[in-house]
Amino acid sequence: MKNKMKQFVILRLLPCFVALLLFQTQAYAEEKVYCTASIPVEIKTLGDSVPSGIEYKVVIKSENETNPMPDVKEVTIKDNGKVEIGPMTYTKPGRYNYFISQEAGNAEHFTYDSAVYTVTVSIENDGNGGLKSVIYAVENGATEKTDDVVFSNTYEAVTKSAVTTTAAPTVILEKPTTPKETVTVITNPPENAPKTGERIISAIVVGILGISMLVLSIVMNKKRKAEK
Repeated sequence: MKNKMKQFVILRLLPCFVALLLFQTQAYAEEKVYCTASIPVEIKTLGDSVPSGIEYKVVIKSENETNPMPDVKEVTIKDNGKVEIGPMTYTKPGRYNYFISQEAGNAEHFTYDSAVYTVTVSIENDGNGGLKSVIYAVENGATEKTDDVVFSNTYEAVTKSAVTTTAAPTVILEKPTTPKETVTVITNPPENAPKTGERIISAIVVGILGISMLVLSIVMNKKRKAEK
């Protein structure tokens, strides 16, 4: 009788033990069959005398709405720095594509990298009943795969020659005017004009003739008076 009771109890408890073992095995399997992945992103700023404290924003978008996504889809990187976008949890093998880009800022004298990376997270079996992730990226316009997602920005420092200055007004001093000298130009006399020596001789001759006429007139007057 006692043996029958023991067998009955064992038979009743056996399904419970089997169910418990199956539950533990399933829970253990579910705990193992998943993996996480994060995408590293780097910001570089090229140029001289780059100001500090500049923030850059990087955005991740999914190619497919069913792809796992991180809780934070926009990350901020200050100055030159690195950050990881993630983690993202995967439960089955496959390829999951994402687009990562940088939002252009408004800081003066900065040129922002407009590249867009297509990042592929490949989930594979690790050979031990679990999963592993392999990440690679391809920049837009390129064909080669890369492990690095890097945005290179450029800063152009303001040089002294680029600073606009207001030139002082130019003062023009006028030179004092000097009185103009009057120059008398003596032109050559006409060819038929009498020369200086000839004019003097003519004047003497005229003078002698005048005196002779005067003397002759006086003599004639005296002669007339004597005849009377």
